[in-house]
Amino acid sequence: MKTPTLLVAAAIAFLVQGVHAPTARAQQCKPPLVVFQGRCVHPSDLPKRPKARPCDAGQERTRLTKGRCCWPNQFWAEGRCRGVPTCQRGWVAAGEGCACAEGKAPTSDVGACCWPGQFWVDEACRGIPTGCPTGWEIAGEGCAALAPCPPGLARRGKQCVACGGDEVIVEGACRPCPANAIPVDGKCAPCPKDHVAVAGRCELSPEAKAAAEKAAADKAAADKAAADKAAEKQAAADKAAQRARAVAWVAIRGGDFEMGSNDGPDNERPRHRVILGGFELGRTEVTVDEYARCVAAGDCTAPETGQRYCNWEREGRGRHPVNCVTWEQASRFCAWAGGRLPTEAEWEFAARSRGKHQRYPWGDEEPNCQRAVMNQTKGVTSQVTEGCGEDRTWEVCSSSRGSTTEGLCDMAGNVWEWVSDWYRQDYYDQSPRTDPRGPGDGSGRVIRGGDLFSLPRDLSTTRRGLQRPTLAHARGGFRCARSGPESAMGGDPERDEAVGACYWHTQGPTQCSGEWCCACGRTESQCVDACRDPKRRDCRLEPGRPCERAAWQRANVAADRRWEDWCQPR
Repeated sequence: MKTPTLLVAAAIAFLVQGVHAPTARAQQCKPPLVVFQGRCVHPSDLPKRPKARPCDAGQERTRLTKGRCCWPNQFWAEGRCRGVPTCQRGWVAAGEGCACAEGKAPTSDVGACCWPGQFWVDEACRGIPTGCPTGWEIAGEGCAALAPCPPGLARRGKQCVACGGDEVIVEGACRPCPANAIPVDGKCAPCPKDHVAVAGRCELSPEAKAAAEKAAADKAAADKAAADKAAEKQAAADKAAQRARAVAWVAIRGGDFEMGSNDGPDNERPRHRVILGGFELGRTEVTVDEYARCVAAGDCTAPETGQRYCNWEREGRGRHPVNCVTWEQASRFCAWAGGRLPTEAEWEFAARSRGKHQRYPWGDEEPNCQRAVMNQTKGVTSQVTEGCGEDRTWEVCSSSRGSTTEGLCDMAGNVWEWVSDWYRQDYYDQSPRTDPRGPGDGSGRVIRGGDLFSLPRDLSTTRRGLQRPTLAHARGGFRCARSGPESAMGGDPERDEAVGACYWHTQGPTQCSGEWCCACGRTESQCVDACRDPKRRDCRLEPGRPCERAAWQRANVAADRRWEDWCQPR
């Protein structure tokens, strides 16, 4: 009977050897089993040893390198190869290692250093090289360095050449620049934003070029529109200047005068003081030729021609005053010429040589045909009296002795002249003192100056006539006015006081506030006296500020108020 110890040992041996590993006895196993660690095992069950990495060309493993790859004659110490190597097979020393000479490379057979295409035979590189590095050329069984190229040239084969448009010299050879870059002074420079490299230069990309072309087209269109607008503006200015030249303007300096007469008909009374600002008046009555320009421009309508004395379309009447026109036709021509019809006060002020106390434009001498085209017999036996015996109007300024001091012609005779005012017989009783412009309405418009049918008494500068504005009469014509740069007071302190440039605040017919009173040098007592006038009305703009006519009109234009209705006696 076996002891327990032997039984345990047998069991362990069985488990270790398994079914395929019988216990090795006397180190003998039946083939193909082999002994491994005291037992028989199949070779496939042996542990795998890692394959050693092959050494680089020219290196080797030796006992001194402890299984590491080092150059011949080196040893392994302190974690790396040590010692000066013995370089063989074309290798050359390089520090603590070996390297192939410039341009050479290890061969694929024994790892010797040779030129490309050569092989190692009999301890030497043999054969003609298949290529040499840049700057070298094949010379027998090897490569020889070429002479360096001059500055600015690069090696291409055996030749030194200039690089192409998109190339630069890199390590002696021509190399193309990267995408979107061009050569600049021998270096590659990137193209700016929105540009691309094309044939060695930077150009706008198609998208940027399209945007630039659109911007240029838009700018050209805008410039053309601006130029067209400027041309239109200039043309309009030229046209306006040409229209303004249709009238020969005479400047009339503003001032004050006694308007009307206490010796004439009722509609000339009472004589009253009027103050006017500066203005300009046409030197002559508007002629047929001048009116024809407005008709040709399409801004005026042709006058009537059916009456006997009408000058329109009558041969030889171009310098005669245009007549047979309505008040509206006269107003339209003056507006086309850059002006307006004169007010009745402006007309009389100018006709009296700036308001002088004289009966006629030339003075107080009685009218005759040297002074006015009027109703007067020509010769003792002639029965014709109209137009100084001519039975028609005369050319303007024919009666030169009848002109005013400022040179205004025909202010008496030839044709009656339309003015802007509505007619009212008693208007002088309530006319404003400053720049009167007539009543707000009426049955007719005022005409002034007399005509070729007028007797001497009708040629007075104060004589007032009445005409329906829609009537185009052969006895009627007109001249134009336009406002001048002078103020109503004309810069004269005495006149300023006379205008009543003080403003006031009325708290009753006899009370006046000193705070809002007495501008322009008036004393408070004078202002109080003015405030007692029940016919005055409040004309202030605001406390502490004088009420000048132009400023008041600008402030009240939206309310359609008139200065003469609010700021003068009523």
